[in-house]
Amino acid sequence: AAWPLDVFIPPDASPAVVARLKDLGADITVCDRKAGETGDPCVTAFRAAVRDGALPFGVQGPDNGLAIEGGRTLGFEIAETLAAAGSEPGTLYVQVGGGALASALAQGLFQALAAGRLARMPRIVALQTEGCAPLARAFGKATDIALDAAAKHRTNYMWAWESVPHSLAHGILDDETYDWLEILKGVRTSGGAVVVAPESAVERAYDLGKRHTAIAASATGTAGLAGLLSGPLPPGPVTVLFSGIDR
Repeated sequence: AAWPLDVFIPPDASPAVVARLKDLGADITVCDRKAGETGDPCVTAFRAAVRDGALPFGVQGPDNGLAIEGGRTLGFEIAETLAAAGSEPGTLYVQVGGGALASALAQGLFQALAAGRLARMPRIVALQTEGCAPLARAFGKATDIALDAAAKHRTNYMWAWESVPHSLAHGILDDETYDWLEILKGVRTSGGAVVVAPESAVERAYDLGKRHTAIAASATGTAGLAGLLSGPLPPGPVTVLFSGIDR
């Protein structure tokens, strides 16, 4: 469409991604972290651009609801697959950074349940890395709090991760889980959990994905498997999402 595209990236963005953005003619702004600054500087710059009139071409539900609408179809596909298999839904492991993927999956599965495609929700287990786990922190703090009360007092439960995030699963190192509330709803309602995986499990999941599948998933994309590797094997079938290409 030949529209201008402003992109805000961290200094350690993948060289392959940066090269592709340049090929597409994007106007790239590298956002460095500054002393005393909280939150992701890329998100801060992105939202400032939106306030100035830019269209929010992003992947987080609070900024671009269409991202959630698209992601719900993954939930529909999983529901159809589970229904066709004729087995109980078991447990679904999903990697979480900003939260759009897990939020969309939960909403899609709820819709499938309401439509009679599932006998019950699969248990949703949200995975974060030990290098950045704001959702796990919020899940623990809001254990006995009603969701509507948590929503009204967001900053009591969800705030930016205090240290600079690091992990091989680079794509889920969001300072905040922006779509956190829908994920908490999905986890609670399904009887699931939020798991923090050690970096060793993240690395092992990536290695297993490469060696035992033909899916060229990145370490971010295989991180959900790290959740399965970090705890006891749940009963029944297990679904793990591999998402995000290895560049």
